[in-house]
Amino acid sequence: MFDLSLPKLLVLAVLALVVFGPHELPKIAAQAGRALRNLRRIADGAKADLRGTGPGQHFRASLLAEEAR
Repeated sequence: MFDLSLPKLLVLAVLALVVFGPHELPKIAAQAGRALRNLRRIADGAKADLRGTGPGQHFRASLLAEEAR
């Protein structure tokens, strides 16, 4: 997807250090990590719902059972 080699990653790291500074960079990295974790959790939940194994499946089953009455 992205062709990031080691030299390119080092250039990006130095650029981020220069732009954000050594005091803000750890905070920004932590925020980015939390955001990625949340996005991954949302994506996993959506995949599970589409497969029919997620938490939404129980709700759907109860709705179908009520409609059958």
